[in-house]
Amino acid sequence: MTGCIINIDAMVTQTAIASQISNAKADYVLALKGNHPTLYGQVKNWIEQQLSQGFKGIIHSYDKRV
Repeated sequence: MTGCIINIDAMVTQTAIASQISNAKADYVLALKGNHPTLYGQVKNWIEQQLSQGFKGIIHSYDKRV
């Protein structure tokens, strides 16, 4: 799985699954829904803060396809 990007919907978003993917040297995109309000709020606030600062100091990439 090295080099793969795994997309998983919220139904199977669990730390054990994320660990398995990470241990296999792959990346993942996991869904986060509002039914976990504390984590959802923390992630939302972090993203809003980073957006306002242009993700300064955060290594990231962006890809847009139409």
